[in-house]
Amino acid sequence: MRALMGIGMAVLAAGAALTGCSGPPGESGEDRMARAEFLVLEEQWAEAISVLKEYLVRHPEDSGAHFYLGRCWLNVAEFNGREGPWLVLAEGELRLARQLFYAQGKRSTIKRFPDTYFDIICNVERAKVYLRQLTFVIDHPGQLAGATLESILASLQQAVDDAKAIDPSAPDVVHLENLLKPLTDEGPDPEPRAGVGTFI
Repeated sequence: MRALMGIGMAVLAAGAALTGCSGPPGESGEDRMARAEFLVLEEQWAEAISVLKEYLVRHPEDSGAHFYLGRCWLNVAEFNGREGPWLVLAEGELRLARQLFYAQGKRSTIKRFPDTYFDIICNVERAKVYLRQLTFVIDHPGQLAGATLESILASLQQAVDDAKAIDPSAPDVVHLENLLKPLTDEGPDPEPRAGVGTFI
């Protein structure tokens, strides 16, 4: 995990340097994280990404910041209107957030998220990544390198199972399970849809 974090930090530092990210003079790490959280809640994804990258250069083990960055990448993918590396970045950040959360004794670094909810929501957001990938593969067969319906469905099922193991009655988990059921029932392969969209 340390090697993964080292590579991630090099990418974040390079990205922060290239984009010229800098907060207000004298802004503390806590203030920067609060600003990032505000931007996420306001759905200002691109701006939040810049602030989170800058924050993570100095606080690489903050699971909450990695979670928020994963959500930003997922939503940039959704609102950008085209596929790109965003889904891969979202998945990586969400996986890292959960790994850090477990490594740090299952303690949420996002004050408004109870520990159990943080664990669930990391899996829920990861499942959303796989749903987006699934939508893309159905709508554009053969255009997502290395991805098959089976591999994406397996990843989606794993994310849902991970969330269910924490709290099977959580509303987000029940909703995901209801979305997944028709996809995993035996039957004909899904037909491509007329337009690109998401299940969630």
